Amino acid sequence: VIGTGISVLSDRLARAIARDLSRSFPKIEAGEKRSGGSRGPIRVDVRWHTDYGLGLGVSIKILNFRDGTSGRYTKNLQRVDKELRAEAQELHAFQPRAVLAALFLMPEDARADGGKGPSSLEQALRIFRGRVGRRDEKDPGERFEVLFAGTYATAGDRLGELRLHDLEGWKAGDPPPREAGWADFLEAIRVAYESRFRVRLRR
Repeated sequence: VIGTGISVLSDRLARAIARDLSRSFPKIEAGEKRSGGSRGPIRVDVRWHTDYGLGLGVSIKILNFRDGTSGRYTKNLQRVDKELRAEAQELHAFQPRAVLAALFLMPEDARADGGKGPSSLEQALRIFRGRVGRRDEKDPGERFEVLFAGTYATAGDRLGELRLHDLEGWKAGDPPPREAGWADFLEAIRVAYESRFRVRLRR
């Protein structure tokens, strides 16, 4: 699913998510379609609508800019977190039952760029752990129901390979969440939707 540049990568990931979830969510759409928010329509990378409004939305965030001073990918992590917070808050305020998922990615060398401190990926995990954990409509709207963060390989035979981590329930100080894959991310979305709406989706 890897292309050149963030926009290409994001678009291909959105289309891959829509393709791989189409059996569970017929007519799911990719490509930054607009969906209702509390302050008007906002763009959602992947969305699936029911007769009652947004049922599922997926946000994709990619950070591949290395800071010239530190040589790490941490400069814009707080900005990305604010973007995720605003998206979740606006969508949930307008459609509180909607299941929202987020996928955050960095290049794979973000796993080992920390020197004596935490790597860029470890710092991202610490920041984004507070952006997930919404189990029902009573939980804060600025949280997502599903949030996976990880890295993608950029060269060689492994080009495009994803190594992901599920941030649900992870606490700072604990070992990094176990490594997960693409199928785990998709299944987490299905399970969250099934739990919210008491349905059984096709696989």
